[in-house]
Amino acid sequence: EGFSHSLHTSSSWEDFILHSRQRSCLSPSVATLPHPTAPLLEILRTHGASLQFNDPPWTVEQKDEAISVNGYSSTHNFLGFLEADMVDMVQRGYWIVLRYSEIRHLPGLRLSQAGVVPQRDRRPRIIMDFRRSGVNAATIGHAPRDAMQFGRTLDRILYNILTADPRYGPVYLFKNDYSDGFYRIFIEPSASLGLAMVLPVGPGEEPMV
Repeated sequence: EGFSHSLHTSSSWEDFILHSRQRSCLSPSVATLPHPTAPLLEILRTHGASLQFNDPPWTVEQKDEAISVNGYSSTHNFLGFLEADMVDMVQRGYWIVLRYSEIRHLPGLRLSQAGVVPQRDRRPRIIMDFRRSGVNAATIGHAPRDAMQFGRTLDRILYNILTADPRYGPVYLFKNDYSDGFYRIFIEPSASLGLAMVLPVGPGEEPMV
């Protein structure tokens, strides 16, 4: 109810998102880092990641059809886990939960289904199916080419070890895995509508996103 009250008392969706944000996980000093990505990190800290699509905004009919989809069986099989995890995400400031009826009219809204992936000897993992909703296909890629590197990781590590300057002594490796890493980066207020997720609800309950 807190989010609903804040939404209805805000002058715009952008105003609502900016007032709902918590403090950025990126340090204010990122802009001064001696690294080519420093300006980008500062943009992510102050404004957030942008999201642009190559197709027209969804119609109300498209939104209503997407919200009516029953969703994956995994979300219902792990409903208790999903609800508890979403509460934790909301408390951390990573997610905002609203009634679908409250944002149905907003032009940038797109809806993707949630899923839960079981993992051996680990807690399940929540995923958002942006492929099935068409969000992935319609997204315009504009991230730096070297921002994400997949494949041949071992080859690249070994090459850098081999070519390291021996004047600085032996090479040490350090791997740091940040919990909920992607959630720690702001997204622009308008972008949050394009990444909305349909939450499973019980029979007769109002749709939530």
